[in-house]
Formats: sequence, C-alpha cells, structure tokens
Amino acid sequence: MSLKVRSLHYRYGSVTALADLSLELPQGQIWAVLGPSGSGKTTLLGLLAGLLAPTAGEIWGEGRLLSRPGWALPPERRRMSMVFQDFALWPHMTVAQTVAFPLTVAKVPESERRRRVEEVLRSVRLEAFAKRYPHELSGGQRQRVAIARALVGRPSLVLLDEPMSNLDARLRESMRLELAATLRQEGVSALYVTHDRIEALAIADKILLMDAGKKVQEGTPQDLYQRPQTRFAVDFMGAANLLAVKPDPDRRGVWTTGFGVRLHGTEEEPRQEEGQALWLLRPEQVALSAKAAVVPDGIVWAATVTDRVYLGAYWEVALRNPDGTQLRAHSQEGWSIGEEVTVAALPTAPWLIHEPMPGQETDQPEDASLQDPQGPGPTLLRRRIRKTVAPRDGTSHRDQLARAPEDSDSTSA
Repeated sequence: MSLKVRSLHYRYGSVTALADLSLELPQGQIWAVLGPSGSGKTTLLGLLAGLLAPTAGEIWGEGRLLSRPGWALPPERRRMSMVFQDFALWPHMTVAQTVAFPLTVAKVPESERRRRVEEVLRSVRLEAFAKRYPHELSGGQRQRVAIARALVGRPSLVLLDEPMSNLDARLRESMRLELAATLRQEGVSALYVTHDRIEALAIADKILLMDAGKKVQEGTPQDLYQRPQTRFAVDFMGAANLLAVKPDPDRRGVWTTGFGVRLHGTEEEPRQEEGQALWLLRPEQVALSAKAAVVPDGIVWAATVTDRVYLGAYWEVALRNPDGTQLRAHSQEGWSIGEEVTVAALPTAPWLIHEPMPGQETDQPEDASLQDPQGPGPTLLRRRIRKTVAPRDGTSHRDQLARAPEDSDSTSA
C-alpha cells in the first residue's frame, strides 16, 4: 500500500499527542517510527489502523480516503494488519488455528484457507509446528506465529507495535534480519514502531524520528546517523562527540576547534556569522595511533588517554584534548592510561550542526563531556565541510560529548 499522511493532528482533551505530521510511505517499503516514550508513535499507529480518528488532517491509502477529522474507515476495511507487542496469541488455539483466524472471520473457503495457512507457515519456517499451542513455543516462534497471522490475509500494510520488546537481547538480534527478510519476501509495506534505534537501523528502508508528538527528521538510516539535523537526532541515534567550533572572523568557511584544529570548506548556506557550531564525530570515526607514528594528512591532533574499557569487539577509549575537553573513541588496541596518542578524524566531509548565537538560550551545558542529555536541544542547522587544513593555535572552547539516551523499556505513547 502506498500511504499518505497529511498534516495529521490528534488531541486528548488539552494534550496534543500528535502535531502536524506528514509522511508518504511508498508501496513495498519498510519504515521505522522511532522515538522515546511519549513521542506519539503508538498514537500514530492507532490513527493509521483506524482505531482513532484524527483531530485534524487526513490519511490516504492507495488513493482512497481512510481518515479525516472525526471519522475513520473501520479497521477491517483498511486492508491492514497488526503485530502486537505481546503477540496476542490465543492459548486455546493451535498455531494453524491462530494463523487461520483472519481467514475464518472473512469466510474464506476451507480449501483456500488451508492452502494459504500452509503457505505462510512455510514462509516463516513453522510448518512443523502447526499443531502446537502457544505455551509449547519459544519466544521467537511465538513472534513468527503473530507475523504469519498478520500476513495470511495478504494485507497491503502491516503495522508492528514494538514486536521484539518482549524478546531477550540475543533473540532480538537474530530476529531482526529474519523479520525484515520475511516482510520483503511478501512484498508488503510495513510501519515498524520502536524505541530501539538499533532495530530501526537494521530493519528500515527509512526512519521517521519523533519527539513530543512531532516529526524531528525522516530519511534513510544513514541520513539520520551520519547527517542528523538537530541535537535531539544526534543524541538519540547513538553515542557522539560534539566538538565546539567557531568561525574564523577573517576567512569565510573556516572553522576552528578550541584546541586549534581548523576545518576549511564550503557551507550549504553562508550562515557563519551566527556564531559557534558543533562538529559531530562518532566514536568509531576517531582513529588512534602512536604519537610518533606517521599519519596521513587530514584532521589530526594529539590527545591523552584518560580511561579505557574493553567491550569485546573494541576498546572504548576516553581521551583528553589539548584544551582539557573530552573525547571518546573506539579502538582495537587497549591504550595505556596516561599515554599520548595521535587522533585522526576519519570523515572526509565532517558534519557541523549550527548552534544559536552566543548569549541565546540553549539547553547545552557549559561542559557536557560527561553528560547524558535526555531531552531535545534547540533546532540546529547542519553544515558540510569538505576540506581540512593543518591545526593551529586557537582560543580554548569547551567541546561537548553527547551520549545517546538509554533505551526505554516502557511502551511509547
């Protein structure tokens, strides 16, 4: 199903749960709706399913009006299906009976019903479990039953409400790619609601990031991770170093960190006069080498190791920059505390986020090196830098390291 949402609003009394949301979901794509608890994800799902009618705006599917203010086409007439967070399997029904239930309600002839149940059970690799009851299945098998039931009626759109939240971490990892493969094999459009950014990155063709009932950003997983448009998007999509840079008053397009490294490039828009910006540098984009080692030309500087933690696939290394600010890096080597190393920034086109002018109100702490901000910052304009030059001395500024918020275990609203 191709889905169009136009300026959607929804209010509970005086509370605005969804505000001015628009999106277009093409046929056959998987979209993840990502955000913290209370961001409006589940409200959006209820509106799309026809369980709620919008306060304002419209929902269209395949050229047909599905919802308008005060009215919603009933769920059973929308050609949609839903996979619930707790799977909602009936304990008195076998796997085959559960999967067949939508066809039974639709009065599909028994021979066709049996054929389609066998077909969808094969697609989720459960044909050998057709006679089992839910309590005889593992968590992953129960999830596949719920998915099979959602697919057996050949819907145009599948809505998934945090379907992996009840699985343990190891099973979630194995089920992510399996779920995406099943949905793509069936060729259906899907909207996958989650607060887990790893699930969104792994499963989705596109991500809709939400906060406080509003769209923050939409785009490919690479767009949101590598080119976030706001401080909130930076924080929510993963661990990040945010290094403060200031414009060179004499050279347009040149930015300088507090410890003297210069970035030189062409902005998308000449807004350099607005003051300092934040240079986004993910920990995996920081390469470390011995201080005496020869490194290629680029963005390089010296730093001191202050701590390191072994995490299996890599060491997470904490560093102190020349001006005393903090940096985190992922390294295959466990550097010694106190050791001086050479830092090289890997992106050839660093991504800048523009801050308000000095003196304007901002929620950015003066030293966020050890902070874990939980809320959105001001809306910021992003900048691309395409060329770098060698470091030089400069006035010290506090750089900022923004950690992503901890994943919430509660259901989003």
